[in-house]
Amino acid sequence: MWAVESPGVAPFVGFVGLAIPPFQAHFTPCVETGWRLAAEFWGRGYATEAARAAMGMTRSEADDFDHAAYLDDDRVRPHVLYRMSRAAWERKGAR
Repeated sequence: MWAVESPGVAPFVGFVGLAIPPFQAHFTPCVETGWRLAAEFWGRGYATEAARAAMGMTRSEADDFDHAAYLDDDRVRPHVLYRMSRAAWERKGAR
């Protein structure tokens, strides 16, 4: 995971990084872009900006899902899915 900062706002707002999810779902195997940000920095686009900078993926809104590891009323249960084609992955030299 990489530290996320916002120059002029905060030296550390959280972290973002890539991981292989340990759970089974209709879209696995895959690589997950995960993040943990301090609550006061939610909704400002930091996670989206960091994910795009890390991979250049696009959102696959039809595949958004509720993560089974969280209770139904947990505000972090909804997850969004971003995708990148194999061709785009290979163009980035990330084989």
